[in-house]
Amino acid sequence: MGNSNVATITISGHGKRPSVSSGDLTPAVLLEFIQYCCCFFNEKDIPEEKRVARPVLFCFKDVRISTYVSANQSILGALPFDTFLKCIRDNFLPHDWAGNLRADIYRASQGKDQPWRDYANKVASAGLQWNYGQRRQSI
Repeated sequence: MGNSNVATITISGHGKRPSVSSGDLTPAVLLEFIQYCCCFFNEKDIPEEKRVARPVLFCFKDVRISTYVSANQSILGALPFDTFLKCIRDNFLPHDWAGNLRADIYRASQGKDQPWRDYANKVASAGLQWNYGQRRQSI
């Protein structure tokens, strides 16, 4: 997956639904989407056990994802948010995303001129992406 066609997230304000641009979905982009969706749910006072996919179904602008969502709207809209994320992850992240991310974490090393904070944040972010995805694999 080339970096030139990676999806990006935009948001029009605090507590608003995120918008995911056209482009390839990555674990980092999906994690950012999840964080903004959680902010949206919190702002709307939706308890975790009542969080369903319906309010955020059409946040994806990529034709591959939006076509999938449109074709499966009635099913996806009723799913719990975490189950919806599993469907998105299973269908739109590269098949080997978890293994690649884990390998990146294992190979990580601090660059000679890289500040410790930058290195630690990079590894922590990768670990969070991997952990979140693995934690939700059993859904």
